[in-house]
Parts: sequence; structure tokens; C-alpha cells
Amino acid sequence: MPVSEITDQAHKQAIETVEQVHEFVVDAVKRWTESLPSFPYADQLPNAAELVDGAFDLPEKAIELNREFVGKVLDTVVPAAPPASA
Repeated sequence: MPVSEITDQAHKQAIETVEQVHEFVVDAVKRWTESLPSFPYADQLPNAAELVDGAFDLPEKAIELNREFVGKVLDTVVPAAPPASA
């Protein structure tokens, strides 16, 4: 089996495991919050979705920027393929 297939399979399994853990945690948190009394000032708290989006925006942009940077560095290090002769 080629190395690329092995790594692809490992990546897929890792993602599936993370998704299963996420599902378990969300279910557990849902059950826990349903058991709590209502919070009287909940409407005065920041929107949780906006907080989460903001928290993930910066690392997402940093990863995108780093991907572009590495691509540019590789473009300068690895010479372009010579043109095909006609």
C-alpha cells in the first residue's frame, strides 16, 4: 500500500474519531445544561456563537497565511518543471 494511502486512511480515521468525540461531548453538555435552572441574566451575556466564531477566525486566518507562505517558499526552492518540447 502506498504511503499516501496509509496517511490518507490515518487522517480519515483521526477525523472520524474527533467527530465521534465531539458528538459525545455535545450530547453530554446538552444533557447537563438541561438539568440546570435557568440563568436570570442569560440575555445580557455575549452571543456564544459570535464568541466562538471570533475565537476561531484568527487561527484560521493564520493557517491560511502560513499555507500561502510555505507555498511561496516552495515555489522559490523547487524549480518549475521545464516546458514540454513540441
